[in-house]
Amino acid sequence: MFETDQQSTYFLATLPAHPASVSAAVNNLVVREDNGQYFNPLAALIGFTNQATNQATNQAREILEKYVHARVGEMLNNLEHYMSRADLFRQMELSNQKYNRKKYLDPLIESGWVQMEYPDKKTNPNQRYKITLSGRRLLQLINLQ
Repeated sequence: MFETDQQSTYFLATLPAHPASVSAAVNNLVVREDNGQYFNPLAALIGFTNQATNQATNQAREILEKYVHARVGEMLNNLEHYMSRADLFRQMELSNQKYNRKKYLDPLIESGWVQMEYPDKKTNPNQRYKITLSGRRLLQLINLQ
């Protein structure tokens, strides 16, 4: 199974394991002959992936703290449904000025975390914005902090 966002900024491939191979792995304990200890390859794999996930999450948190503006989470939370820039900024108690658009909204669009309803016409008077799938993932990381 493949997953991507509308801008094709990433893709995620999921390769399912055959149920028989999973049950065989669970039952396949490897015994070391020298000391009689055993380990379960599946448990070792799960432990490794959990450790890797924790390391990646910690690194992502460090990057977020260093490079992502403090109001990004607030903005992404507000963009669950399409919303105009004026409404978004009003909700965030920001003035609807070019400076705030460049500082807060444009970087999120460029990063692929927010999408425009009319991407071909950036100045469309009916332009509205919404969080993307990758923006939702970022929001999950922000909320873990």
